[in-house]
Amino acid sequence: GMVRHGVVQRRRLIRRERRRAADDRMRAEQARRLADLEEARDLQLSMLPDTVPHHPRVTLAAYMKTADVVGGDYYDFAVGDDGTITLALGDATGHGARAGLMVTATKSLFNLLARDDDLERLLRRTDESLRAMRLRRLHMALMAARLTPDAALLLLGTSLPPALHHRAASRTIDELPLDGLPLGSRHAGNRYANHHLQLAPGDVVVLLTDGLPERPAPDAQPFGYARVRDALARALIDGVTSPNALIQRLLTAADEWADGQPQTDDITLIVLRAGDD
Repeated sequence: GMVRHGVVQRRRLIRRERRRAADDRMRAEQARRLADLEEARDLQLSMLPDTVPHHPRVTLAAYMKTADVVGGDYYDFAVGDDGTITLALGDATGHGARAGLMVTATKSLFNLLARDDDLERLLRRTDESLRAMRLRRLHMALMAARLTPDAALLLLGTSLPPALHHRAASRTIDELPLDGLPLGSRHAGNRYANHHLQLAPGDVVVLLTDGLPERPAPDAQPFGYARVRDALARALIDGVTSPNALIQRLLTAADEWADGQPQTDDITLIVLRAGDD
């Protein structure tokens, strides 16, 4: 009996050691994967512009907060020789390294194509290039905008939430739809939503990905587009004029709605405000 007892004890010890070794391996693997994701996230954030460009008549502000370790949101600026600013705002499907890959590809294409005088061609070429890369089930919702020195704004995009345009003269907020198929999806011949605005003094434009409107409350109800618009309207009524302060007001409204629920998707906002002449 003693010998048998000793054998059982020894087997138990061996099993426990194996389990401990397996646990250690799993923990090491998790730590390694987390470090990989952190690195991918740092890389993604390093691809965002350090500063927003200066415009003689329009103040710009940009904000991004990633949800996961790596998100799929992206924004960029390019300034032409005449001072025209080209903007990009995008949202890749999914999170993690796959979405980071899509952001990298899109940024490379934007760097290459941002000087094209035809925004539709920029989007079409990006679409074709992403399709040719055959990144299965990876797509990019993308908007390209062009702001001229005299404050004309052209917006083209697909598969993103509507842009908001506050007209100071009429004190109204227009929704500018940017729906359509994301870039890189199988269907060629995508049509892009197209909006042409002349910004007047005091006008505000909000460009955003779906992270803010889809921010969930504890009962899973999303913040929603109407509340984004209302939060903007309230901030403007309160006399908030700086684009950075407007962004903070929108984020605060969404945070209050979320009531402590963690952010589930990247939140990206670009706000433009035409100065009072």
